[in-house]
Amino acid sequence: MSDHPAPAAASGGTAAARAADKPLRILIADDTPAIREILVRMLRQSVDAQVYEARNGPEALREYRARLPQVTFLDIDMPGADGLTVLKEIRSAEPQAFVVMVSAHGSLEKVQEAVALGVAGFVVKPFSSRRIAEMLRKFAQSVGNRGLVPAG
Repeated sequence: MSDHPAPAAASGGTAAARAADKPLRILIADDTPAIREILVRMLRQSVDAQVYEARNGPEALREYRARLPQVTFLDIDMPGADGLTVLKEIRSAEPQAFVVMVSAHGSLEKVQEAVALGVAGFVVKPFSSRRIAEMLRKFAQSVGNRGLVPAG
């Protein structure tokens, strides 16, 4: 688990404007270090973000509770607790959490269960920066384009 803070934009103005100037908090939960690294890099190219990482289900839950990320990328298949178990726990704590499931191979049953639990979207490995950007745009739309600061 590592914290990769990005510099925050200058703040000022109303409380809402200051909140929008803060980096986005994103959690990446995946048991493959290379996948986490690629996703961190793609996110950094798209948005000003503090990115937190988890290597397994229990760590993902700890990081989620500690960091309260605005966006979570959650692998379906992880040791300790799979992504669907983690998603259920996140949903019980925060029904409106923006969670994107990530998987190289999701069975139809797992996809249907994730949809029933209100997952915001799916990203299939190997993923593209375009697909990651789509998920970030979807998040921005879900919060009325507040809280999404472009990188740069």
